[in-house]
Formats: sequence, C-alpha cells, structure tokens
Amino acid sequence: MAGEIEVAQRKKRYRLPTGAQVWVRMSAAAVKDASGAVVHLATQIEDLTEQRGVERRLAVSEARFRGMFENSPVAIALVDLAWVIRSANVALSDLVGVALVDLVGRPLRGIVGGLTKSDLTRAARQRSVMLGEHPFTMPTFLRWVLAASTRLESIGDGNSATLAVRLIDITKLKVGEEALRQHGLHDELTGLPTEVCITSA
Repeated sequence: MAGEIEVAQRKKRYRLPTGAQVWVRMSAAAVKDASGAVVHLATQIEDLTEQRGVERRLAVSEARFRGMFENSPVAIALVDLAWVIRSANVALSDLVGVALVDLVGRPLRGIVGGLTKSDLTRAARQRSVMLGEHPFTMPTFLRWVLAASTRLESIGDGNSATLAVRLIDITKLKVGEEALRQHGLHDELTGLPTEVCITSA
C-alpha cells in the first residue's frame, strides 16, 4: 500500500568522549510505495538519560523500602483505603499469630479492635498520624498495640496499598500499668481495698 510506514525502535547506551554515558531511543520509519519499495526513511534519536536516571533511582528507593519493610522488627501492614491488608511483614505475622499468606486480603480492623472510619480518614489526609492504643484478643490472652500510620507517597487507586500502619506491642506496659493501679487500690500486706478518708473543715 502506497504511503505504508514501518517503524522500528531500539534503546541503546552510548559512552561520550568525556566518559559520560547516555541512553537514547532510536526510531526509524520507512515509507514504502505501492510496490513495497522504500521511498523515504526518517530517523529520530531521543535522549532517555534523565528518564533512565529517574527510573533507576525509583527502583533503588523501592528496593530499599522493601528491604526495610520486610526486615523491620516493628510489625507493619500496608493497607488500602478500606483497611484491607495488601502486604505484611514477618513481624506482624509473629505479633498476631497469623501466617503471612493468610494476612493478605484480610481487613486490619478485623485483627486490631477499635480502628474506626474516622481513623482511616485522618490517616489518609495526614502524612503521619497516631491511631492510639488498641486491643486484640489472642487465643489465650489479650494483647495491646500502639498503632501509627504513615501515608505512602504513591496513592494509586482504592485497591492499592495507601497506608503503612505500624503496630508496636505495648502489652507488658499495659500489664504494668494495671499492676500499679491495683497496688494503689489494695493494702500491700492484707490485699484488702484501701480506705480513703475525705474530711472537710
């Protein structure tokens, strides 16, 4: 067909006399006549060096985040705008006693009690926010966590991971607080409730 155009593209790296490296995309378009003979050839060279640099920095950043996320001693869940867990680390699996494969797709609110829609709204709007102390029940005891959320830079759609929620185990702290409270309410020797006398002048 007269005027038919065939386009070929190729990415290639070149080294300049200065030693610097550049990436380019070379495009070649061949225009053919009715007999199929090439009657015109156009070429274009596009500098991709800056784009490749951005892509490389992004890949390094994502790899660094993934490494920190997976190896963090702090329990972390990456959740979407419906509190559904899209990814979790080993520390979270250990904390809640659920296998990693079983955590993905589950609502975080079903694991940690007390998280509300209001918490989600605050977390989505603010860069970083404390979500307070929340309980969740293990098979044999009650565990407490301090929850904090950080909004990820890349929001994406509603089904992608949008928030990084950190859960810090404060069970021992809560147990200690309760022990101190009970100590103040009961006599140390007898264990009986203490009497508080209030007198007025």
